[in-house]
Amino acid sequence: MLRNKIILFIATGFNISYYAPQPGKGTVGTLIAMIIYFLLPVNPSFYWIFLIIFTIFAIFISGEAEKIIGEEDSPLIVIDEFAGYFFTMAFIPKSFFMAMIGFFLFRIFDGTKIFHIKKIEEKFKGGVAVVLDDVVAGIVSNLILHFYRLVF
Repeated sequence: MLRNKIILFIATGFNISYYAPQPGKGTVGTLIAMIIYFLLPVNPSFYWIFLIIFTIFAIFISGEAEKIIGEEDSPLIVIDEFAGYFFTMAFIPKSFFMAMIGFFLFRIFDGTKIFHIKKIEEKFKGGVAVVLDDVVAGIVSNLILHFYRLVF
């Protein structure tokens, strides 16, 4: 069915996660998000609207992809990494250096699920569970990036 193919194409980072190693699909998804981040306008008003709309979109796509794949929080679904990374880089000046620090921070917090991030996945179901833990990891990473900017 065409609808399912489109959903999976988007959820899997344009089919990239099918070819990425396991583990490592989330890392590849985050790299794609970093490229997209550099293509986004710098305008803060746009970014807020984009974050909200993209997060809602990612929740929907992730939930539908879970149903199609038949697995909760399948590693093939990487659109959640996009949302998390976009939150990581919210209102951070665009530079390769900051993007790389954001990349590593997000991968650490998303991968380790510290600060009770794992409990978010356990409390919710479907697309919300898939995306929300990444958003929280992104927010924690973002706070650290802003603190880093203040200190250095």
